Amino acid sequence: MPIEPDSSMWELIASTLEPVAPPPEARHRLFEALEGAGRFLPFYAELGRYFDLSRDRVKDLLSKIDDPKVWTRGLEPIQGYLHFAPGPQLTGLHGGLIRMNKGAQFARHRHVDREVTFVLEGVLRDERGVRFGPGRAIEMAPGSEHAVYVEGEGPTLIALLNGTVDMLG
Repeated sequence: MPIEPDSSMWELIASTLEPVAPPPEARHRLFEALEGAGRFLPFYAELGRYFDLSRDRVKDLLSKIDDPKVWTRGLEPIQGYLHFAPGPQLTGLHGGLIRMNKGAQFARHRHVDREVTFVLEGVLRDERGVRFGPGRAIEMAPGSEHAVYVEGEGPTLIALLNGTVDMLG
């Protein structure tokens, strides 16, 4: 009967091996993939699920993040918006990327429709003090209320799925 090694055994084996640098062409391809939209590669699947978009559509959308020509300029502290249509399962909702400076806030509001705020860069904090960094999502059901604030020193970039909201404050 064969013995299945557990993860600690694999770690022990790995610790005895000498590190080997990848070939230069593999290293180059890896770093090239991580530049631009590639820095968001770990989020592709979740963004696709939240926004009902294919992986290729998510990749295409995120490839535009660093192109100032595709952004709509915002008013301080909002740097700008990049609107996009979510997939067919989310008809009636709006999608967008929003880049905000420190101090930006979304005042207390009630959601008539579902909302998802997915943090790509930076940090958001809700009114309870919960912090949401890159890769974290704030999911709000219809009828729920909250306020959100930008924390940290640099700009914050979010992907937002939303519908109608009622401002409360």
